[in-house]
Amino acid sequence: MATLKNRTRLVRIKEEIAYTQTGEILDQEEPLFHVVPTGKVVVGYKNYIIIDTDALSWLIQNGTSQVDIALLIALSANIEISTGVCMDKNQVPYSTKSFAEGVLKQSVQAVRMKLKRLEKEGLLYYGKVPRLRKKQKVYVLNPHLIRRGTKYESVITSLFNPIIPPAI
Repeated sequence: MATLKNRTRLVRIKEEIAYTQTGEILDQEEPLFHVVPTGKVVVGYKNYIIIDTDALSWLIQNGTSQVDIALLIALSANIEISTGVCMDKNQVPYSTKSFAEGVLKQSVQAVRMKLKRLEKEGLLYYGKVPRLRKKQKVYVLNPHLIRRGTKYESVITSLFNPIIPPAI
């Protein structure tokens, strides 16, 4: 965690500065700044996702269950930047079996039913993705709801419609 500080560049008349404790005059070519703590901190995380809270609110208001939202968040724990492919901690795309056994500790059949429900709602895609280096079927999260990064492959965004329908 880093403390935020306001920096103000100081104006000098000459290229010299006096050190107040010793009276020594120092040559200074670098710019000088007066630094004051702001009382705020920057919290840095190594792995974070972006959730569109407007889309999330719309989903909740329109009947998406808490179980489905929790499942999406579990899938998003390690999504790939720019593609939204759901990966395990070893950077291998999840299969239904690996996700069911490794993360949820549930039967493959029960998890498959839940994932199919997300697919029907347009929140998840499962299949081969053209122009991606992965040749097997992969799970891809809808970038209109959950994503890592801001730049996405156009082929990924073409798989999904926006979550919130346009106003009529």
